[in-house]
Amino acid sequence: MLFIAILLRPLILLTEQPGILVTRILADDILLLGFGEGHVAAFITAYSTMLTFIQDLGSKVAVKKSFIFSTDAAVREFFKDYFWLPIQSKVQVILDIRDLGTHLNIAARHVGTTLTKRLTQALPKVGRLGWLPIDFLAKAAIASSSVLSAALYGCEAAHASEMHLTHLSSSLANALHGKAPRRSNDMLYNLLSVELEPWAVVCIRRVSLLRRMMSKNPECIDGVQFSLQNYLDRGFPGVHHEDQFLNDITPAPRPGDPLRRRWKTEHHAFGPVGFLCYSLSHFGLAITPSFDILQNNEVAFNILSMPIQYLKRLLTDAIRRQRSLFVAAERTALSDDFVVDHNLLRWFRRFGFSCGALGHHVVILGQPQTSCH
Repeated sequence: MLFIAILLRPLILLTEQPGILVTRILADDILLLGFGEGHVAAFITAYSTMLTFIQDLGSKVAVKKSFIFSTDAAVREFFKDYFWLPIQSKVQVILDIRDLGTHLNIAARHVGTTLTKRLTQALPKVGRLGWLPIDFLAKAAIASSSVLSAALYGCEAAHASEMHLTHLSSSLANALHGKAPRRSNDMLYNLLSVELEPWAVVCIRRVSLLRRMMSKNPECIDGVQFSLQNYLDRGFPGVHHEDQFLNDITPAPRPGDPLRRRWKTEHHAFGPVGFLCYSLSHFGLAITPSFDILQNNEVAFNILSMPIQYLKRLLTDAIRRQRSLFVAAERTALSDDFVVDHNLLRWFRRFGFSCGALGHHVVILGQPQTSCH
């Protein structure tokens, strides 16, 4: 790879134009990006130079593996019929493609083929995990380090299929706890010291990557704020005004809810910022253009200014508070003044349910557990 990088260094010098063209080379993968006014003519010249340079090296251009994409429909139509003289052929124009481990969408479509394949490939792993003769905590550790890390790689910038996420969530709950007629998956995931619910992991990873990107590339902050303001002006879920009353954030209809399809039709995400708002709305959270995370009747926190080591913990706590409300809405016994101490519940899950200090029944995972007296 180093040898190839040295060979292709002159190509960067030949094609790059500050403010118009940017060339990225990763091993044998070459990407030429054009921006702004007049970029089409500059792109044609630079792309022809690139094709000629590769052939002059003695290499052969893989036409079937070469693609052109554009966010402008007229430009896409132009390049569909453009004949490239250096290779005596046309180059395929696409709307989505895998790039750097995730799926790149050019036409704002909800396509995430790469991530969907990873979610599908994770299901057999989850099934094998359920049969391993190890305890609950060991299974949770394997699920976090092996299953979810591979299944959700690249979810921060790509569309995640709701059907596959829901299937993975229920399969993982079966592997960790087993099937039970009155089991609550929301309560099960709230018991874990590490967040494993796929919907929640996607949300946390998207927010964490946004913080990392803005910290490492401050020039991106204005663009993200501009996107958030646009979504806010359109009434998009998951984004909120700073000065609005913090008791009117409504969670999105959950997967399986009859209103979910209509909700998705009315609110279309156009990119990673929109997907981030989707994830936040799923758990009754919202982000402001100044990067405050809001939740009903809770103190807001800013993802850009707060210490990074606390961000994941605060997001996890906020998500689990909303999941507790979901449980309370679904279980009659928990519907009145439902307050959950998740640290206490995790202690029960790890060390057992017998405790003379309690003097009452403990309801956990939808099954009553009797304490000793």
